[in-house]
Amino acid sequence: WELRDARGVTVAHVAAEYGHLPDDFDWWDLADARGRTVAHVAAEHGTLPDDFNCWELRDARGVTVAHVAAEYGHLPDDFDWWDLAD
Repeated sequence: WELRDARGVTVAHVAAEYGHLPDDFDWWDLADARGRTVAHVAAEHGTLPDDFNCWELRDARGVTVAHVAAEYGHLPDDFDWWDLAD
């Protein structure tokens, strides 16, 4: 998962973008060269698993996974972490 291309993007980030992470994936905090985690990429592309529970995870700029998911319209219907703040 840590293999990186010339831009510092990992295999895990690409897999998250296209929804090809395995069910038991747990490297959500793996960051690319810009400080974006795998979870942030998955949140942006709507590929987080149904049981995802690391909404408070922050990228290098301090933005939570929950905020990225909300921005792109990918929060689950049962989301209840409304006390998170950037």
